[in-house]
Amino acid sequence: MKRRYVGVVVIALVTLIVGGVVYAQEPKTTIRVMTSLVVEKPEDKAMAILTENFEKAYPDIKIEYIGIPITDIKTQFVTQALAGQAPDVVFTDALDLPALVLEMDLLESVDDLFGLEYLNQFSPLALDGCRVDNKLYGLPNYIGNTALFYRSDWLDESGFSTPPDTFEDFLDVAKAFTKDLDGDGRDDRWGFGILGAKSSSLPYRFYTFLFGFGGEIIEQAPEGKYCSI
Repeated sequence: MKRRYVGVVVIALVTLIVGGVVYAQEPKTTIRVMTSLVVEKPEDKAMAILTENFEKAYPDIKIEYIGIPITDIKTQFVTQALAGQAPDVVFTDALDLPALVLEMDLLESVDDLFGLEYLNQFSPLALDGCRVDNKLYGLPNYIGNTALFYRSDWLDESGFSTPPDTFEDFLDVAKAFTKDLDGDGRDDRWGFGILGAKSSSLPYRFYTFLFGFGGEIIEQAPEGKYCSI
């Protein structure tokens, strides 16, 4: 029988601390948690405090962390799961859930663990991000907004009185900001920049602009075929 795993680390921490749900069936139950938060700063200090407080409140439960960088956590989880050595709980991106649930069958639904009163404390949109086929596979750790900042001096320099309102205006501003400052025939100031390094946050940053300006990941072409970005 294939073993499945709970999907998000806050299920083990927040729920047990706030909600008072105790998973221990026998003395000193160990919950193995895979997360990047214990190897990142300043999150590691906050996790240490949370863990200490939790283990004091529930002395029969011990939290054992498997610290993995955020860029490697999905690969490491799948590798360990397929080898039969996966943790009990994994802190992962909501974007990973469909593959982990539908393609690999590695996560267990947590619908039966939480009552409606507890779940109502979360943003409905954030909870929806933790669902696959209307089943809940984790709890959200955070949600955030992406903001686009402009150089007001560059706007003035380029003759714009206000930031752009439309995608076309955005392109006009970005093109005007892009310049060859040293006169060598090559642009060395760019009108728009976005994180380009390997990071799990890159899709979120890109999707903000994609969806914000009316784009889609997959679109149907006039001839009926589907194409992706």
